[in-house]
Amino acid sequence: MRVKRVSFLLAALLSLVWSTQGAGFRQATIYYNEACADCAHYIDERLTPLLKELGVKEIIKKDFINDRSVRKELVDKSSRLGVPPELQGHFTVFIDERIVLEGHVPEGVIRDLFRASNYEKILVYQDLMGEKVASYKVWAFRGPVKEYPIDTPIAEYLSWFAAHKDELEPPKELWTTRQWLPLIVSTGLLDGINPCAFAVLLFFIAFLFTGTQPLPEFQLADCGVGPGGPT
Repeated sequence: MRVKRVSFLLAALLSLVWSTQGAGFRQATIYYNEACADCAHYIDERLTPLLKELGVKEIIKKDFINDRSVRKELVDKSSRLGVPPELQGHFTVFIDERIVLEGHVPEGVIRDLFRASNYEKILVYQDLMGEKVASYKVWAFRGPVKEYPIDTPIAEYLSWFAAHKDELEPPKELWTTRQWLPLIVSTGLLDGINPCAFAVLLFFIAFLFTGTQPLPEFQLADCGVGPGGPT
């Protein structure tokens, strides 16, 4: 009887821990390209269920390609939070503006971030799809961006950051429009054969002109360059 009682209490305690895991994170906003079938599948079938399991109360999805206002909203939020362009993925997830996920971040890393509390704001970048993913990048908005093998627990970075936090400085300047353009164009040329990457190139170019002049509306029927583009 005593063993059963202890087992019951242990199960109840574990249930409480699991139910409160991620309780501090109330909202996730996902900015993505709806025309990218792989991205939409990953978000719907893997990321959204994971966030719900971890306790996120509200999950909002916003298509940044076909909605001009969403493009502006994303660039404004990224600029305000200090997300550098080289760490912008082909889709972005803001979790209470404390966790920023850029691209296909490993599930284990996301789980560990929800369990950890020794950071104020953190960004994880892994923008590749498929089986050739070798590493991910992480940055707590201070010091250098660190890169780790894909199977490395993010606890390794968090321990390093905690040990060096006081000596790490935040970035000294924000990127200007002039600084963005060479990076965006060169990235687009390198990834031009990837239709989803080309869609994101259009999006980033739109970043540069948001609020300065009218932009034509465009629709992407797929991850191609425009209506009727390649599939």
